[in-house]
Order: sequence, then C-alpha cells, then structure tokens
Amino acid sequence: MELQEFIKKNNFKLSSIVTNLCKDALSIMDKSKDPLHPKSHILFMLDNLDKFVNQDKETAAKINYEVLLLSICWHDVWKSYKTQTQNLLKMLYEQYSDGLGSAKIFNKYASRTNLHKSILNQVQYCIRKHSSLQFRKRKTVESKILTDLDKLETWNIKRYEQAMVEYKKVGTLNGKKVRLAKFFFKRFMRKSTTDDYYFSWTKNEFQILKRKNKPKLIQLYEKTLLELE
Repeated sequence: MELQEFIKKNNFKLSSIVTNLCKDALSIMDKSKDPLHPKSHILFMLDNLDKFVNQDKETAAKINYEVLLLSICWHDVWKSYKTQTQNLLKMLYEQYSDGLGSAKIFNKYASRTNLHKSILNQVQYCIRKHSSLQFRKRKTVESKILTDLDKLETWNIKRYEQAMVEYKKVGTLNGKKVRLAKFFFKRFMRKSTTDDYYFSWTKNEFQILKRKNKPKLIQLYEKTLLELE
C-alpha cells in the first residue's frame, strides 16, 4: 500500500513536514542497494499497519501516526545504502548497528526542517529500538508496533521471492549468500514464537504466516541452492 493511499484511506492528518520527510525516505529506499530492504519492504509494512489499526481499535487510538509513519519509512535507510554482507559476524554487527545508523540519517534530514523536537526524538527512539539486539525494553507503543511489523516482514515470502529476482538481476546471488540466509532462518526465525510479539493482532498474524510460509521458505532456499550448483 502506497503511503498516500494509506493516509487517505484512514483519514489521517499529517503535517506537510512529516509527509515530505516520509517521501524523502521512500525516495531513498526506492534506490536501495539491498534487495531485502527496498521501498516495497515499507509498502508491505503499511499493508499490515492498515489491517492492524482497523482491527485493533483500542491500540490504534493510542498511536501518534506522525511518529509511527516516520519511523516506518526511515527505519531501514541505513541498510538501503549497503549491499548485504555474506559474513555472519558482520551480519550480526549490522543487525545491531542498523537502528543507530538509520536514526542518524533521519536526524540529518529532519534537522533541516522545522519538525517538532519531541517528534524527532520519538522517531529516533523508535528507529534505534527496532534493531534485533536490544538490552532495554521498548517503552512506546510506536516502537513496539514498528518492531512487530518489521518482524512480520521476515515471514513475507513475496519479499524473498522479489529479492531473489533482484539478486539474480545484478549478478550477486551465490551459494554462500543463500546458505547464510538458510542458517539465519534455522537458527533464529524457525525458533520464533508469539512471545516475540507485543500485540494480539501481530501474534495471530505471525502464527498464520509462519504456518503458511515456513515450508515455502525452506523450499525456496533449497531450490535456489540447486539452481546455483
């Protein structure tokens, strides 16, 4: 779902500053060097956010949508500037650094505008806290929603299929990269549970996606490895 479609459908009122900053982020993501983190990753998240806010009205009423939409649009800009690593240790480092890097880039763009300081700080907090490796609990509803929506995206089979096409197109798909993805799936994703999510809707959606796409992901990795042999 495109940003403007989401805003119009749900009748949200955003300031022009926030809208333009969201567009800046989407423009960056549209040129992403990382096939797993292109603009479509953000649009998939907006699809799920639309379902979430229309099915969980109680939580929806608590959300600051300027903070949340900025956080969603900017949370992966740091990764968009980088080609995906094939080194496990570097991948783990990037998982940790992603939030800090994206928050820094957001601050650079936001500081050129008259964005209210409190919104800037809240967005930076959400972006920093979306990274996988955290030592303190997430406190705000927006940071929890961003994290849940991002985790749901790890079970989006269409996202991986699109990424494989892009990797092949630029000639960077190889066995090492696929085996690393397969290792990440077996070591982390396959062991994930509803306890990893904050909200009833995202817990339920996770169960549906895992049950539906777990065998498809395994099949995709195996098929791709065979094609590369």
